[in-house]
Amino acid sequence: MKITIGRLKRLIKEHSGDAAERDSIASTFSDVYKEKYGIRPRFMRWEEMSTPEMQAALDKLYDEPADV
Repeated sequence: MKITIGRLKRLIKEHSGDAAERDSIASTFSDVYKEKYGIRPRFMRWEEMSTPEMQAALDKLYDEPADV
């Protein structure tokens, strides 16, 4: 299969956008978790999750009451 330069650029752009979104979700989750529970969530396996699964975990975290 031959890939054109244009197609390759689009693939890189799409992947970069997804990577930036995933990084943003993971970073936000970490910050919110730290604020709520006092520790960073080092147990999260982001690489095993899809972007929608990551967003769902963040949404669930927002709904959880803080451990005070």
